Formats: sequence, structure tokens, C-alpha cells
Amino acid sequence: MKEKGIRVLKLVLFLIFILLPFAFFIHFLNAGFSFKETISSVKGFGFYSPLILLLMVIIGSTVGLIFQIPVVASAFILDFTSAAIIDWLGLVIGAVLSFYLARYLARDYFHEKFVATKGKFHKYESFLRKRGFVTILFLRLIYIFPYELLNIFAGLSEIRFKDYFIATLIGTIPGVLLTLSLMGSLKNVDSLSLEGFLFPKLIISLVVFIAFIFVPLLSKKVRRFVFHHKSDK
Repeated sequence: MKEKGIRVLKLVLFLIFILLPFAFFIHFLNAGFSFKETISSVKGFGFYSPLILLLMVIIGSTVGLIFQIPVVASAFILDFTSAAIIDWLGLVIGAVLSFYLARYLARDYFHEKFVATKGKFHKYESFLRKRGFVTILFLRLIYIFPYELLNIFAGLSEIRFKDYFIATLIGTIPGVLLTLSLMGSLKNVDSLSLEGFLFPKLIISLVVFIAFIFVPLLSKKVRRFVFHHKSDK
């Protein structure tokens, strides 16, 4: 009976963990969120601004949906190198926290209900055990699969933490650099002419960003390597 109670408590906490991002999102909408005010507030911490941004990225990437706010804000507050280190470190720590939260709170229930029954998820579990690193790396690099959902799905799966962690360490870097480069091109938009605003930095950043997302998706060789490796046959 005690074990069942603990299991129910874990599931309730997991549901709260899943729904929390939406609560934050609705709160921001109702509170009349202002990006300029956020930047001003963070700058108000002076010397401790990088630490505040780091904490914001960690919390945002653990909970989900709102980590983009501090990541973008860092491009307007810090220099490129400092912002890249802060964002990369925060996203990795957040990914680890949400991975372990999902694994501890709901992994057993998910395995019993969806994997142990030899259904469709059983096939995916087997695949992730063999190809976890490449799969996570691919999904991190294309930068369109929701960051926090990937953390949770990985935690629910049987993927080895080592594969997940290393793939996240590497796969998060390009997205951070591209985002900061894109946002950095908007820093002085008020003082730029239309021609100066559009060319060349912003256009280059946009082209690279879009190419990084869609080239791997459209490449049959890349998809075949990730999802249909010979070792899986």
C-alpha cells in the first residue's frame, strides 16, 4: 500500500512538472510580459547579471517553454562569448535535471504501461539503447524538436545517460551560437537603416539557421545514417 502511494505521488509530481511550463506561459501573458523590462531587470544585478541569467536558463530549460527568454536576453546583455558559455552551460544543466526528474518520477510507470507490453514503444526503446547518442545528437542539431520534450522523452526511455549527456553537450552548441548570432544582429536595429539592418549579418545568420534545421531533415543520407543503421538490422 505504501509503495502504491509513493508511485501515485511520483505520477502527480510528474504531471505537475509537465503542466508547470503552461502555467508559467499563461502567467507571462496575463502579466503583460515585456522583454525590455526583463533585460533592464537583469542588468540591474550588475556584476551578478551572468549568474542570474545562468539560473534563469537552468530553470527555464528544466521546466520548459520559457528558456528562450533568458537565452535571447543574454545576447543583449553580455558579450558573445560570455553569453554562449552561460547559455550552453545552463541548457545542459537544465537538460540533465529534467532528464532525471522524468526518469525518477515516471520511468517505471511508462515502462510498465507502454514498453513491457511489447507494443510500438518497445521497438523505439530497443532502438534508443543501440542508437541513443546519434538520435539525441541529430534531434539537438536540427533545433526544431522542443528542447524540454526531448529531455523528458529521453528520461522516460532506456537511453544510457552517458549517450544522452554527451550528445546534449555537443548538440546544444550550434543552436546556441546561431541564436546568439541572429539576436546579436538585432542589437542596434534602431540605429540602422533598412539596408544596414538586412545586410549582410542578419541575412547570413538567418540562412545558416534555416539551413542547419532543414538540410539534415531533407538529406536522405543523414536520415538513413541516424534511423536505419546497418547494425540495427
